[in-house]
Amino acid sequence: QNPGLLKQEKAAGHTIGNHTYSHEYKYLYSSTDNFINDLKKNETIISSIIGDHDKTLIRFPGGSFKLTSFQRAATAAGYHYIDWNAETGDAERQHASVDFLLTTLRKDLAGQKKVVILMHDAATKSTTADALPQVIAILKSQGYQFRPITSDSYNVIKR
Repeated sequence: QNPGLLKQEKAAGHTIGNHTYSHEYKYLYSSTDNFINDLKKNETIISSIIGDHDKTLIRFPGGSFKLTSFQRAATAAGYHYIDWNAETGDAERQHASVDFLLTTLRKDLAGQKKVVILMHDAATKSTTADALPQVIAILKSQGYQFRPITSDSYNVIKR
């Protein structure tokens, strides 16, 4: 729905990953074939918009934490997945307060050396964008460095 945004992300050097075409849990997780076919459909669309890119990086809608048969199917199909190990809590709430988001994140950061943070960009998640400068400041104050997700980091971050 936003090909211009996808082109802008690629032009800015951001990592482009596949998160499925439909994002419909009931359909996706009813069979590994549905899951892989939905990834391939999205891969085709992404490629038609931005051309060449790393087609192997995926993130499971909802995370892959308890989906071992789907993890195996994705790996067998040549995909590499990455999960988050910290979040702001914006997935569970609409219009969450910035204080809630920051408090949730601080709890998840405890004891983590590397973090991949789950955050969302949607109309009901505008406070996530509002919290972002503070999220960045918190991470920097704790010594975290910001790096792109690359093939070297696939399958590294798992809960």
